[in-house]
Order: sequence, then C-alpha cells, then structure tokens
Amino acid sequence: MSLLIMVKELRRQRHCRDKFRSLLAFVSFIQCIETVLSFDYLGTHEYDGVKWLLKSKKRCSFIPSDYFEENENVKTPCRIFVKPLWARNEEHEISRHHVQYHAYGAKYSYSFTTVTCSTPSVRKLDMFILCEGETVTNRTTCRTDSECGETETCRKHIDMDQQICIPTRHLHESCDDSSSCKNSECKGTDRNRSCQCGISHRALNGQIECLKSNLSLGQSCVNDTQCKGTQNAGRCLNGECFCEEGFVLQKLRCLPDMRRLGESCEGHLQCSGTVNAGVCGRYKICTCNQGFLATHGGCLQGNLSLGQTCTHDIQCMGTESGRKFLNGECFCAKGYVLERLRCLPDNRRLGESCEGHLQCSGTVNAGVCGSNKTCTCNQGFLATHGGCLQGNLSLGQTCRHDIQCMGTDHGRKCLKGECFCAEGYVLQRLRCLPGGKRLDEPCDGHLHCSVTLNAGVCGKTKICTCDQGFVRVQGECLKGQTCKYDTQCMGTKNARKCLDGECFCEEGYVLQDLRCLPGNLSPGQTCKHDVQCTATEYNGRCINGKCDCAKGHVLHELSCLPADKEPIDDAYGEHNQKKNETKVSVVCDLNKTLTCNEGCIKIESCKQGNLSLDQSCSHDAQCTSTENGGRCLNGKCFCNEGFALENLRCVPGKRASFISWITEEHGVYLMTGSGVICMIVICSAILVVLNRRKSGKMRAPPTTQHSIAERSLFQNIPNEMQLDSLYSDPIDSQWPWRKEEE
Repeated sequence: MSLLIMVKELRRQRHCRDKFRSLLAFVSFIQCIETVLSFDYLGTHEYDGVKWLLKSKKRCSFIPSDYFEENENVKTPCRIFVKPLWARNEEHEISRHHVQYHAYGAKYSYSFTTVTCSTPSVRKLDMFILCEGETVTNRTTCRTDSECGETETCRKHIDMDQQICIPTRHLHESCDDSSSCKNSECKGTDRNRSCQCGISHRALNGQIECLKSNLSLGQSCVNDTQCKGTQNAGRCLNGECFCEEGFVLQKLRCLPDMRRLGESCEGHLQCSGTVNAGVCGRYKICTCNQGFLATHGGCLQGNLSLGQTCTHDIQCMGTESGRKFLNGECFCAKGYVLERLRCLPDNRRLGESCEGHLQCSGTVNAGVCGSNKTCTCNQGFLATHGGCLQGNLSLGQTCRHDIQCMGTDHGRKCLKGECFCAEGYVLQRLRCLPGGKRLDEPCDGHLHCSVTLNAGVCGKTKICTCDQGFVRVQGECLKGQTCKYDTQCMGTKNARKCLDGECFCEEGYVLQDLRCLPGNLSPGQTCKHDVQCTATEYNGRCINGKCDCAKGHVLHELSCLPADKEPIDDAYGEHNQKKNETKVSVVCDLNKTLTCNEGCIKIESCKQGNLSLDQSCSHDAQCTSTENGGRCLNGKCFCNEGFALENLRCVPGKRASFISWITEEHGVYLMTGSGVICMIVICSAILVVLNRRKSGKMRAPPTTQHSIAERSLFQNIPNEMQLDSLYSDPIDSQWPWRKEEE
C-alpha cells in the first residue's frame, strides 16, 4: 500500500486525525509515518485485546481476517501494522512486535513478554502497534518515587507494562484511575470519586491521611493504635510495632516476661524473674542457666572445686567426691579425705590400696601409704593378724604375738603377754642363750624347761615335766585333777579308766579336743576327726562325716590301695596291678591266693606290720619293731604292761602313762611311776575293801566325777606341791625359776 493511500486512510478517520493533531508534535507524527511506511495496516483495536493476543499462544497461529475488524469506539485505540502479510486468511506467527504508547504528552516504547512458539512451517510476520492513551499531565517513566516529583508516586500504569510518575491525591481529594491516592483508595461513582481509607487503613492524625492499621510485630508504624495485629504488641517503638510493658518478644509473639524458676514458659526471654534462671527447659518451665543449680528457690553457681566459696553442699561438684559445705567453702564429702587437691576415700585399712597417707586411717598404727600404694604400718610397728603392733620389743615388755619380740637377740617368744626367749634359748643375764627345753626333753635344771607353757619343772629323772597342778594332754600341760578309781573318770563321756592317777578314754575310744570319740573306724563309718579312722591301713581321713582313704589312695572292698594301683580281683585271684609300680600290701601268689608283702601282716585284711613306738596302728600285732612295745593303745604303738618308756625303749619295772607319749613334736616319752609302789597301793586298797565288807560298813568309792584334763574346768586341786623359788644370779633376780626336786 502506498504512502498516499495510507495518509488518505488516516485522514478518513477523524478520531485518529484529531488525536494526532492535538497530542503529537509534528516531529512525532513524521516518525510515526516513517515507521509504518513498510507495514500493512490491519485496523484499529482495543489495547487490552492486542495485549492479550501477543501474550497468549494465539500469537503462534494468527489469522488476520479472524481477529481484526475496524473498531473506532474504544477507550484506548491501537493502530495495527504488520509485515509481510502474505494473505489475510492464512496462519501467521507473530515472531516480533513493538509497541509505541502515546499518553500524558510522552511516548513510551516497549514489547510484551511472550510465550515460545513451536510452529516452524508457519509463515512469520512482524507487528507494529501504535496506541494513544489519556492526557492529564506530563508523565515520565520511573523506577522509584525518588525519580518523581514531590506530589507524584512511581507506580505501574493500569494499561502499560511500565512504571510512570502519577500525581498523588490525599484523603478526601478527587481522583480518577490515572491519579494515585496516598495510603487510600479512589472510591465513588463516575465524576464523584475521591480518596478514601481502605479496609486495612484508618484516618489518623486529625483525619489528614490514612494509616495502615492492625499491624503486626516489626512492621513500620507511626502510632500505637496501628499495632493491633499481634496480641500484647500495642506499642509503636522506634517506628516499629513492639510488645507492651510486661511482655517480651519470643518467636514473633508477645509473651509474659519475669517468669520465675519453675514457672511455665515458651521461650528463654520469658525467664527473667529469678537470677541465673534464664533457660526455658525441655518441659517448658524456667530452669537454671548452664553451670547453675536449683536449690532453695534460686539458682546457685554449681560445679565448684575444693576451696571455692559456697552456701550449700550441692554446689561442690567440681571435684570428685567433694560435696561438703564447711565454713563457707567446698570440702571433701564424708568418708573422703583431702589429698593433693583430690578427695580420696578415707578409713583405708591395712593392706588396702591408697594414694596418700591420710587415707590410711582404718587400722590403728597403719597410717603410711607405702611405695606399692597400699596402707602399711607406721615406722616401728609390724603387720600381724590384720593389725599393726609395736615391734622390736625387748625381754619383759608387754606383747601379744611372737613377732613383736625382736628387740633382744633370740627373744622371739611372747609368753603370758611378755616377751621371752625363743624356743631352745634360756635367759641368762638379760640375754637369751641356747638351752631351752620342751616338755619331756632332758634337762639339767628348772631353768632349761622354758619352752612348753606350764612345763617348767625338771624332775628327778632329769626330764621336763608339767608344773604342780598341771597334767599332760597332747603335748601340753593343762590344769587338771588326779584320780584313784575308774569311777571317778565319769566327768567326760566314755572316759572311765584311771591310769597312773590320770583319767583316760575307754578301750576303743580316742582322745580328740578333750573328748573321747569312737576310734578304730573303718571306711564309710561316721566320724568327726581323722584320728578316729584307723581300722584300715591308709584310712586316715574324715571327709563329710565319713571315714575315707588317705590322700593318694582309693577304697577297694574295705581296703585303701594306692591311687596308682588297680584293685585285686579276689574272685579270680588275678594280680591286676600295673607293671613297674611300687609294691603294695597285698599280692597274688603263684597259687592264686592273696598274701601280704614283706613288712605287712594279715589281720582280717593285710595291714602294715613291724611298727615302732608312736606309729599309727589298729591292732597290737602291728607293733613289733620295738622290744616289749607290742600294745596298740588309742591308735598308737605303746609299751606292754609292766614296761615303761625310757630313751625310746621299753624297760621293765615301770608303768607307762597314756598322756606321757602325746607331745607337741616328739614321739614317745616316759611318764615315770614305780610298779612296786602301784602294786602296794592296789593291795592296800583291796585289804581296805575286804575289811569294810566284813564290818558291813564299806563305803562307796568317791562320787566326784572328773573329766579329762581341760584348760579351765578343773578347780580345787588337792595335794598341790609347793615349789621353792631359786634365783641363781643376783642380776637375774627379777626372773623366778623352779628349784630342782631333791
């Protein structure tokens, strides 16, 4: 289309001609004409319709004849030009477009944001849009209010995709769509429209302007009445809405402050009512700050170390076991002691682990923590029997145990609570010299008989014997009584035999723990002590109340055989013991009969024979090694009747006492007595009895019943001998000695 035709068309439209004449300058008009010279004119259409077309996908399949018709009566007319136009009834893709918007005495050029097309086979065209808007005052494009005048506001135009400076109207002033109401809205009908407060604003400051109301925490404000959007946030402080007095901001809410220890809370800032209790704990209650402890309604500094100032025990947790408040300072808890700035357990006993001397207070005189980190005795004290006793004591000093008496050479015996010479030594001039003798050992005087307690008499036979009023019992001298008749020995059960003036157990019983118990028991029989089990060879143990074979032996048909031997099969007479073994008491001979080995005799079963004095036995026939020592008395080989022990031999003319051969370390010794004297006494007793029977006035034997010699049960001892004291040396006059009997 030629330029002349275009001009004629524009002139034909009076509305367009009037607009151009009144609004556009001559230069602008010439530019507009130059722009459209190369385009085909499609017609005039509404701005909103053109805008919708270009922003939608209809742009990708545009048919000119379907969308554009001449329309003169529109609010915002736009002239549409395209190129190249192939045919009005064919599809085209508007690939490019450009808008020129003339309004308020200014020209605005821009393009709309469009969607992407995927129509490669469709013809492409360009579009030019020339629009005319209202004219009120000169406008310019802007980005912020600072680029506009004092009475203008920078905002997006209702029709254009650009921000322009628009005049500002105040409360109750007239307005239209092209003007801006400050903090208000343009309301009304037609030409009676005015600026009025919107729903979210209120007329404040003398009804001059509208201010936004119901503001929340942190929003900008100028008046307290604006801040109603958050509960308890009714203060406008420093241009922002803030919490009221008595409330604190916590998680965009105003919550009550000054909450005390233990009161409910939702945030830490609420907990300000108690000093050092500013933590809202996991259970939503105010708790003490880290490092502080709740006590007595407040929070006190915790985890204090030894020596730090405190008011309660619970504060002193900074040192292990340091939980004691003492005089305003942290101290060790009860049961602990301060050692090297640490609290260590006190009252440690002898032998227990330690780290310092102060811990060792559980045992008297054991206050030293030794190099091996255990409590030991103080210097000068000795560890014994679980305690510490004074050591290095001299003769005569008070003691409780032998180990204390080390202050004098060879003075290692604590006797009757005093330090005395060790066994085998005697006191001479306050020194311990060799020579101490035991009970029944040879002696040269009373001084030598110092080893066995209450055995300080060197008798006529030069043998150490018990003191006056004491009798021998198992190698000791015990307080005892004498007897004349068997009937007197009924104080102890099964002890009814008076022999040499002393009470003995009946035949078949043995003495154990001052009681007469059944003896000569076989394996399997009930027992209490090993000494009862002597009926069978190697049957020397009482286990669980039953006699059993000795250690290293096994029971076979009431006999005890060595454990490394197999039992003999009596039924077949086979000798089943292993080869290259030591000999046993019983063997199977060539005639398939059981016989005893050399050194054994057959007594019901084979038993050890040829036993010496004091060896264990069960039958007299076993005691054949010592001449005239063929009696088995109370499980031990003893001299025959009419013979007595002298220098480990049985000599005629003396009676042997049962007690005399039971000693602490030796075998058999002689308790002297004259056979002749005994016969005279017996005959005299018989004559007295016969005379009394004749006279009809015979008296019963004494009814007093004595028990076997015991340590503390005998009293009223008759015929007590008085030994004269002898001091052999003026220097030793402080020590009493027995005088030898004449």
